[in-house]
Amino acid sequence: MTEAIVSAVRELAHRYLKDGDLPGSRWAVKRGYRALPGGLQQFKSAAEGITNAHSEPDGLRHLADQMTYTPVPDPPAHKQTLLG
Repeated sequence: MTEAIVSAVRELAHRYLKDGDLPGSRWAVKRGYRALPGGLQQFKSAAEGITNAHSEPDGLRHLADQMTYTPVPDPPAHKQTLLG
């Protein structure tokens, strides 16, 4: 589910950028990072570097492109044996 959300948000952010809607793109990217474990902190750290209005579209595009979900594998099941 998270992977689908991230993919949809990435596409939405790019569409907002294409239309010149920086607030919309910023909103979409932030929502995408909220769906990721620890992602909101990643977004806040990365977004601090985007301070120039001229570079904001490129910064948002970069944030959208690097937003990925990497599932954490389940730990292997341990077999228990009974001695007796």
